[in-house]
Amino acid sequence: MHQAYVREYHEVEDRVILLKSVVVPGLVILFLFSVVFLSFAGWFSKLLFGIESISIALLLLVAIWATFIINFLSHLLRMQERALAFSATQLMPRAILLALVGVIVVLNFNQNFQSLILINTIAVFSSTLLFAWLTHSSWLSALSASTDHQLMKKMLKFSLPLIVSGLAFWGLTAMDRFFLRAMTNFEELGIYSMAASLAAGASILTVVFYNIWHPVVYK
Repeated sequence: MHQAYVREYHEVEDRVILLKSVVVPGLVILFLFSVVFLSFAGWFSKLLFGIESISIALLLLVAIWATFIINFLSHLLRMQERALAFSATQLMPRAILLALVGVIVVLNFNQNFQSLILINTIAVFSSTLLFAWLTHSSWLSALSASTDHQLMKKMLKFSLPLIVSGLAFWGLTAMDRFFLRAMTNFEELGIYSMAASLAAGASILTVVFYNIWHPVVYK
């Protein structure tokens, strides 16, 4: 739906209603997912991390909600062409994460997986708060705005086919991690994931081009 938001941004008269209409479907789906997730929280934690822990599952769910909100608010900043604010929000979670890792190492806190997922969740949630502050006038107005069902149907018609391509892309790029998760151990999976993340730095120009080009071409 964020792709539809970028597409319709310069076509609609009321962008507050556009924001409300584009977020609602995802919120409904995420709420239903959260109900299922919480019902089997321990099982999901065991499946993903090899640790049956409700607290880890709850941290993961908080991070998922925060990431969902960030996704739309970041596109709001992009379409408003607030480049410095958008850049700051991209850097902040990484900076917070590095700082928290440094604190854990220097102060010799408990260096385990629970600590790692906790600081990741804190970093993402902090970024969400920054996004919310930078865009508060827009999303506060959207809370009381009406929902344009015709516009929502139009955006869904555009967005639903993208789910198929998105899942296919995710499957191709993430399947290697699942194979390693099943066939080796978490240490080797961590080394591989870190190496892949460093190698992904080569795609920075692609990311910059993508972030700039989409809003401009629709405008």
